[in-house]
Amino acid sequence: SSITDGAEPIQLATFARGLAFSREAMINDDLGGINRSIQVAANAAIRAERDLLFGVITTNAVMSDSVALFHATHANLGTGALSPATLGEARTYLRKQVDQSGGYVATNPRYLVVPVALETNAESIIAALSYRTDLAGPETMSPGWQNKLQVIADPRLDASSETTWYLFSDPNTAPVIELAFLNGMKVPVVEQDTDFDRDILRFKI
Repeated sequence: SSITDGAEPIQLATFARGLAFSREAMINDDLGGINRSIQVAANAAIRAERDLLFGVITTNAVMSDSVALFHATHANLGTGALSPATLGEARTYLRKQVDQSGGYVATNPRYLVVPVALETNAESIIAALSYRTDLAGPETMSPGWQNKLQVIADPRLDASSETTWYLFSDPNTAPVIELAFLNGMKVPVVEQDTDFDRDILRFKI
């Protein structure tokens, strides 16, 4: 037997922001403005990660097989507005996914990713499908797959489309997007340097 695998490339990129403060600014920083500036830059790095992730989704990039990520050829492109019926359609597509050797991946729906315009609708659909009311008793949770779904809403999707939504599997079973870090460094790094000639303290995040 043989093992085959995909050939999607990983592109390494560096994102950085520099800050410089004079000695006078450091001494007069009674309100902690410098620390806040560094924190703002670090938060911007975290936002950049989400920009990259959702950018992969919304651009629907072409894969190594010369077909877009979401495409009828990949059997992962549904139609219609978000509803119980189309959610079921998406689950069917997801369940039937196969790997490079033609074997079923055995994926489990885990994340319903929507623009914020659909967030309330998504939560309402999952609640309606996940809970049932016994006329003689309290509301109970059904054993269905819907109660395992987590809604993720992000305005980056709205900027592309307020109606397009996505159903993703558990990444432990079938990851769709991989965010890699150089040397496993998953948090912003703050480097500090002193310019003695100009009496300036510099930071690079």
